[in-house]
Amino acid sequence: MIPPSLPLRSWARVALFRPRPSSCLRASAAITSAPLLRNSSSTTPLTPPLTSTSTPTRANAHTHASREEIEVLHSFDADVQARIHTLAKGVAEGNRTSLSKAITLVESTRPDHRRMAQVLLALSAREAAASSLSSSSSSPPSPTPPHQDGQDSTATSTLPSSLASLYPHRPLRLGIMGPPGAGKSTFIEALGVRLARAGLKVCVLAIDPSSAVTGGSILGDKTRMFHLCQEPNAYVRPSPTRGTLGGIAERTAEVIELCESAGYDIVLVETVGVGQSEIAVYDVVDVCALLVPPGGGDELQGIKKGIMEAADLIIVNKADGDLLPSARRSRTEYSRALRLLRHRSDYWTPRAMSCSAHENTAIDDVWKAVLSFQNTRIKHSEFDEWRTEQRERLMWKQVKEMLVDRLMRDSEVKERAQSLLKQVKDGPLAPGLAAEQLVNTFLKQN
Repeated sequence: MIPPSLPLRSWARVALFRPRPSSCLRASAAITSAPLLRNSSSTTPLTPPLTSTSTPTRANAHTHASREEIEVLHSFDADVQARIHTLAKGVAEGNRTSLSKAITLVESTRPDHRRMAQVLLALSAREAAASSLSSSSSSPPSPTPPHQDGQDSTATSTLPSSLASLYPHRPLRLGIMGPPGAGKSTFIEALGVRLARAGLKVCVLAIDPSSAVTGGSILGDKTRMFHLCQEPNAYVRPSPTRGTLGGIAERTAEVIELCESAGYDIVLVETVGVGQSEIAVYDVVDVCALLVPPGGGDELQGIKKGIMEAADLIIVNKADGDLLPSARRSRTEYSRALRLLRHRSDYWTPRAMSCSAHENTAIDDVWKAVLSFQNTRIKHSEFDEWRTEQRERLMWKQVKEMLVDRLMRDSEVKERAQSLLKQVKDGPLAPGLAAEQLVNTFLKQN
């Protein structure tokens, strides 16, 4: 139930997170109805109530298993099926141990683990959906906010129903990208601690680079987020890139889905230190924030294609002490550069801001900008479309991965490759022609 004392506009903003129990709902209200920093005096409301344009055609669709899911599940023995069901139930209940084991399974490269992971993802989402339906049916419905002057009378505070049917709990996915040394870990800890202490469940997926020589990874981001790791409402999971380019790990999108099923309100994805064209995080989050240090380049540097085009917000960090004048100049330069770039939303113009994660200044302003962008996309029906496009791209990405994996494991392809490799090494055969012959060999067998 919504607390009677909660202001109407704050009530409308709560629905962005769509938490399961009423206690989480009150926690969400706390973070959206007041500034993150206690010494902030800003009281400007973020946006009017959100508008939903979708129809509830798939309201309970995701609570039932598909035929494909059942077939894959039954291909495992009884012990494996029991393990998958136990993990899925634990994830849906928000158990951290189960979530950690599930993420380990999803990130595994073993073929049998990959099939188990796909079933686990579907089961976890369905368990979470069933839990949400059970909770909503046992509690009285929340009141509908009355019409206010100057507001659309058709506005509601619900997420698009087609998305809510897919996953009952829709956290905000925020990607933090930027060059090495921009202060990404410090910024995430400063933001995450405040969100967690306000009652929100915060999940941080920290991506660490893997060595190109040894393949190992330090996974040190969790150590640098010491205070955030101590928060009971926070979960920090480091993952190695394992050679994957783009700034994120190979299975980050699927790990995000597990976190959704586990009931986290905010999923923060920290990329590795990225360059101008490494924007893979763009395809797995709702909001992309580019974190840059002061003095990061002139205006021409800012309008280069790539990472700037993917940014919904540009945050100049370390705006404190002797770097404050430089940070202000950088913010101005980035603001000018953003005017020359094409925007991915027709209703939102990316903006440049400055803050200091070290001194905890202007963090609340950044958070308000993030929520403002998300509310704008939901209001204009872009959120539903964006999530759908992300899932479509993920499907085709996995199609490519599975085809390559099966090709590499095919016995006749391996045999054919031995003779072709000798010709490639000796020079008479071009690598492209050899690759074509290997693909043709694989296609003939399948």
